[in-house]
Amino acid sequence: MWAGRWAAAVAALEESYAALPTQLALLDAAVCLERLRRDEEATVKLRVLQVRFGRALSPERRARVQRSLARLSGSGPRVTVSTSVEGATIRIDGHPVGRAPLLEPIALSPGPHSIEASRPGRVTVVRQIVLTPTDRREIDLQLGPVASR
Repeated sequence: MWAGRWAAAVAALEESYAALPTQLALLDAAVCLERLRRDEEATVKLRVLQVRFGRALSPERRARVQRSLARLSGSGPRVTVSTSVEGATIRIDGHPVGRAPLLEPIALSPGPHSIEASRPGRVTVVRQIVLTPTDRREIDLQLGPVASR
């Protein structure tokens, strides 16, 4: 079901990009291609984005492209984060990366990182980790209920 929608989105985004080349059309097409497991095509879209819009990319978008390329290339450390509470907000190094359950591992750079899960009414959990260039880690964060008074 979703594959058809992702494929239709890719076609629409490519048509949009042909009419008016934008960063977002390329980035969104790459996301859709990745969901379809068409990793080589997604990588090409991201490389075109870097070449065509490199200096115009915001720092946030540039970082997102780098993370996507790292994930697609299979190189670099990866962290799979799970929590005891569905819908918990997951942050890495203070930046929100999604809500639990996260569907895919997160590509990170080697070095120290802070992994956090939070949800109203639950105790926030923070775990400090240090990743090597080839690490593959699974982090399980158990969010207990806030103690009542």
